[in-house]
Amino acid sequence: MRFIQLQFLFVLACVLAMNPDRLQAWQSDNGNGTFTNPLFYDEFSDPDIIRVGDDFYFTGTTMHTMPGLPVLHSKDLVNWEFLGYALDKLDLGPEFRLEHGGSVYGQGIWAPSFRYHNGTFYIFSNVNGRKTQLFTATNPAGPWQHTELKHSFHDLSVLFDDDGKVYVVWGYLDIHLAQLTDDLKDIVPGTEHVLFAKNAGDSCQLFCGRCR
Repeated sequence: MRFIQLQFLFVLACVLAMNPDRLQAWQSDNGNGTFTNPLFYDEFSDPDIIRVGDDFYFTGTTMHTMPGLPVLHSKDLVNWEFLGYALDKLDLGPEFRLEHGGSVYGQGIWAPSFRYHNGTFYIFSNVNGRKTQLFTATNPAGPWQHTELKHSFHDLSVLFDDDGKVYVVWGYLDIHLAQLTDDLKDIVPGTEHVLFAKNAGDSCQLFCGRCR
């Protein structure tokens, strides 16, 4: 076994010697005002980016992998700095600990809505089989506080309005709108409305009138 390990290290050293560029970290910024994709070698589905002053912040879906909900920072949308995770671990029951035959592989946390309002960063996100989760922090690098809402808002988007009210839009096929309570955990009674019904054709008619 030791001989095989030494062989592997020897081959690796030879490859790096012939290709010294491989030792350099990838840079998407070309240094001349242009950039080359990809921005970084990682994949975050459902990305959400916010701007706070001159700074941009980014998070995205991480499903069952932990830590989850990475938070990245950028000044130019090209060069990104990793700040930390909003979620250290997702422990919502025995299945999340792979106990008693339970498994959440391929499931987990997804479709985050990243927001900033009055000095606080917010990440609203969903978990398979659970209600919407909320993470808050005054520093995007953390620490983040975690709480669970009283509803599950599928693929939600949140608006902090200028009048102090907070609204949530969510849904799959049918799209809902409602006002959230001041603690953001529930819907204000009587404020939920269906914006678009499940009939996609009818919904499209409202926009272009050309659906058949």
